[in-house]
Amino acid sequence: MAEDLTVVATAQLSRSSRKEGREPRLDDLRDSGEIEQHADGVYFLHSKAKTREERAKPHEVLFIGEKCRNGAPGTRRLMFTPAMMAFRDIAAAELEARWQTEKGS
Repeated sequence: MAEDLTVVATAQLSRSSRKEGREPRLDDLRDSGEIEQHADGVYFLHSKAKTREERAKPHEVLFIGEKCRNGAPGTRRLMFTPAMMAFRDIAAAELEARWQTEKGS
């Protein structure tokens, strides 16, 4: 019996992407062959914020679609606001900031 069910699983990354200073890839996942074979989609969140102070403030995060069985893989820029635990599309955040600036002048 087929169910319309979404399953979200997390997996541990190897340290190679962090050591090499690059974005994560499928082969950085532990047991990536199994994950890649069975998953409809594999997505990463990647932040270049290095220090605790940088991570405590709103900062850019990349949403990386590494495998998308029903679509094209790609990367989207997001703004992460830690105080609210919220992600926003960075283009929308930039537009809103510009609108607020223009409105105030």
